[in-house]
Amino acid sequence: MRTFYRECHLLLCTSESEGFPNVFLEAWSCGKAVLTSVDPDQIVATFGLGRVTTDYAEMRTCLASLVSEQAWWREAGLRGPSYVEEHHSAKATADALERVIERCCTPLAKRAEA
Repeated sequence: MRTFYRECHLLLCTSESEGFPNVFLEAWSCGKAVLTSVDPDQIVATFGLGRVTTDYAEMRTCLASLVSEQAWWREAGLRGPSYVEEHHSAKATADALERVIERCCTPLAKRAEA
């Protein structure tokens, strides 16, 4: 699949409702921006990883902008690998899990003091 992501210009997601799509992580890890109708936790907008619109006419306009706004789309895609590394890598998820486990193992009285 990485070959397909590397050869495409962007990832297009037209879902009406979605959890957090793994295909976003796959595209971002390959340096591709997303054009999407859903933005779980506003990650796309917050981190500048693509564009979000629920209006399909606007989505067509965004697709047409691939040529006129080529630099913008490239830069959005280039932010993807850093985002994935910082938030979804094995280290990032292991660190988050470790914090949860530590919190669960800390006695309630000690948590109340903090």
